[in-house]
Amino acid sequence: MRKNILIVFGTRPEIIKLAPLILSLKESPLRDNFIVASTSQHEDLLDEQLNYWKITPDYFLTLSPYKGNLVRLLSHTISGLQDIVEQIATIEYVIVQGDTNTALACSMIAFLNQTKLIHIEAGLRSFDLKNPFPEEFNRIVASRAAHFHFTPTETSKTNLLNEGVTSSKIMVVGNTVIDALNYTKKNGQNITANNPSTVLITLHRRENTHTNYLILIEVVNDLANQHPDLNFVWITHPNCSEKIRSAIGVSNNIEIQEHLPYPQFISLYDSAKMVVTDSGGVSEEGIHLGLPIIIFRETTERTEAITENYPMIVSLEKDKIISFFNSNLNRVNTIQYSYGDGNASQKIVNWLCSEIDPVDYDTLIIGGGPAGTGILLKVLKDGTSDSFFNKRVALIENSSFLIKGNITQYKVNSDTFSDVFLECLEGA
Repeated sequence: MRKNILIVFGTRPEIIKLAPLILSLKESPLRDNFIVASTSQHEDLLDEQLNYWKITPDYFLTLSPYKGNLVRLLSHTISGLQDIVEQIATIEYVIVQGDTNTALACSMIAFLNQTKLIHIEAGLRSFDLKNPFPEEFNRIVASRAAHFHFTPTETSKTNLLNEGVTSSKIMVVGNTVIDALNYTKKNGQNITANNPSTVLITLHRRENTHTNYLILIEVVNDLANQHPDLNFVWITHPNCSEKIRSAIGVSNNIEIQEHLPYPQFISLYDSAKMVVTDSGGVSEEGIHLGLPIIIFRETTERTEAITENYPMIVSLEKDKIISFFNSNLNRVNTIQYSYGDGNASQKIVNWLCSEIDPVDYDTLIIGGGPAGTGILLKVLKDGTSDSFFNKRVALIENSSFLIKGNITQYKVNSDTFSDVFLECLEGA
């Protein structure tokens, strides 16, 4: 079987969001058509995820010595991916998720090698090229290079339409992170059932790990003093763990933890009363579970829940955050919103199957207008409609792209059939 699909990830969130797709592909007719590559962008966080999802990449890129330099990291990633593309000449599709350095590298690899980029979680926009940096740039490039776009919401689809992407190249499927969340909630073990009510906190974005984290530390310290009955659990990212630990101070109800295995992290939601985060995936999970959300950012590309009046705030201002927290801590949330129905991965697999291995149709294509009508009238007049209609019949006007699949037998009318139409009229 030819390996014509290359799936690439490099960060922990990418694995979480692509793992349900890979698992679905393993159960599909394309189970032997794809290979998986890791760019090792989050090499210190990958093993736990790969073990949990039981995914073994076919290729690992060597670790980059330039993680602090985006340009050199990009160059290193592109070079490694190009080696894979040259080694496997049958690759036709490159599947990538989101807006990371890996996504940018895959966009360039696919475009320059004239392969088809499939972009998952497409169409998110903050409309500020420098915020988030460089993610907004990365996803815009991916959209320009993509052959097909799987968007999580109608809003993200509209963003792409406004940028000139053809509607037929977009499918709204929801976000695969909901697939991952549902899978883990169903198969995981509850390890926090006896824990007190918690406030779950995460922080990882580049723009927040320089100085903004100090604002959040002030917020958490103040809220911990105001609410001694709550347990503030801050799950740190390797890129800012030491900074937070050295600045947070000592408190009986503030708990700093290193990154957790995914099932253990998901179990924290069971006792959570509020989520504070700058993560897109964590905010999507929390909103799906109905938890009030504080987005610790200046702006967000996930605006849908806000427009639905979901209890959330996007802010870096201490007073606004504390006010929102106290107003919503014990308020019953009656607004439900979700970024997916848990079936996004299967929808993507179904599309891939139809795209890569289309059904062969024995089809008679008939144009619209007088000529096409004439053909239909003639077979009815001649009594040959039984043999005529044992084929699939497609009546079209100017939109032949509506025909999906390989047409093995066909007839296409033209204006030369006008005499048939006239003959039918004369004999009517």
